[in-house]
Amino acid sequence: WILHGRDESLRRNAAALLCRTLDLDLLTLDLTALPRRQEDLAAGLNDALLRQRIIDAGLQLVGIDKFHDGEGRLAPEVLATLRVLRQARRPVFIDCETSGPIVEVLRDTHVISIRVPELDREGRTVAWHRALATRRMTASPEAAEVVADGFALTADQIRRAAQAVADEHAGQDAAEVSAAQLAAAARACSDQSIARVAQRLDLPFEWNDLVLPPVTIRRLRDIVHAIRDRHMVFGEWGFSRRTGGFGLRILFAGPSGTGKTMAAATIARELGVDIYRIDISQTVSKYIGETEKNLDKIFHAATYSNAILFFDEADALFGKRSDVKDAHDRYSNIETAYLLQKIEEYQGVVFLASNLSRNIDSAFSRRLNFVVDFPLPDKQDRERLWRLMLASGAPVAADVDFAFLATQFTLTGGDIRNVTLDAAFLAAQSSERSVTMKNLIVALGRQLAKQGRAPSSAEFKHHHELLIEE
Repeated sequence: WILHGRDESLRRNAAALLCRTLDLDLLTLDLTALPRRQEDLAAGLNDALLRQRIIDAGLQLVGIDKFHDGEGRLAPEVLATLRVLRQARRPVFIDCETSGPIVEVLRDTHVISIRVPELDREGRTVAWHRALATRRMTASPEAAEVVADGFALTADQIRRAAQAVADEHAGQDAAEVSAAQLAAAARACSDQSIARVAQRLDLPFEWNDLVLPPVTIRRLRDIVHAIRDRHMVFGEWGFSRRTGGFGLRILFAGPSGTGKTMAAATIARELGVDIYRIDISQTVSKYIGETEKNLDKIFHAATYSNAILFFDEADALFGKRSDVKDAHDRYSNIETAYLLQKIEEYQGVVFLASNLSRNIDSAFSRRLNFVVDFPLPDKQDRERLWRLMLASGAPVAADVDFAFLATQFTLTGGDIRNVTLDAAFLAAQSSERSVTMKNLIVALGRQLAKQGRAPSSAEFKHHHELLIEE
């Protein structure tokens, strides 16, 4: 029997239940407790099979997942050892996360492969209540449901998270735990392997930091509710049968510097989850098959991280497939098709940010649940951005004309951030030690020069002479 699935404790419970049904005792052999050499593993397994026959019991093999190599393949010494199981005369239960390699090794043996499903939303809610009650704590039904919705944890992870909360409340009797405390513990107990293939974004932003049109803000808040309610809509209401799962795919489209990354981080903070940015340069490879391997690692790690994935500059990875003219075109199209398959299978939340949304392949576009446009800021929003960027504590001189800056220069929020930072450094080395209009004008001239635009008197008007002096 191959018992496979994500939740280790549920797999082991399934083996015990099957043994009780067959009226057998259960022996457990942990392969990680044996020396790693093939002959030692085989000897240990042979001894366990002999003892199994003597006492007429079932045998559960655990620890096989610890023998995977960097590419996700089972180590050769384990594959060779498993062939010993062909001699088994009593039920053997192989405990593992994925069954494919093991089924292949035992293809000449009678094998029953059973996928042990992980806890659903209701099961996680019950597990939270039980884990907290065992540690003399309580949580409101709403708090438990919120964390069960947001974090697809295993039974063991829930117990570890509850213990972490209990440690924080040591000495308190019957403490009631808030949803925020549960979420923090759940986030800490989530699988962190995603950090090896992606960069975790800081979450310093709040809704007031976003300078966007009201319709865009409303759409972003709709996305927060959709992520929170997806288990109800997809699960309880049955929409997953039509959509193929619980995943949400969201595109942020707009020019660079309009707040797409900030908006994604704000949503993550609101939900109390981590968000990881995928480095496209580290994902795409010129070597055949490497891009697919990198994508497989990313989505596999993300499945257990309970985090949001953020693909910046997504058009580079999700670009339109081209007509096949040579082998390079054919392979590029295979990469795109593979990515389409992975993102459709993924049951989590994915944000895509693109400066050129029209370049996104139509097959991806059809599978997007939300598309949010991030327009260039208008005059009113630009003035707000100028004031917001200089409101972090830097002293600002009285001669700074925010209305002039907002009216004369059509800049994005990212451009304004760069200008104010440059101006702050200029101010720090000046005798005034405050950001002046001259500092901002000089920094503006540098920013326009970076963009290949020559500062003109038509734009800078009477302030143009400050550039000449510089």
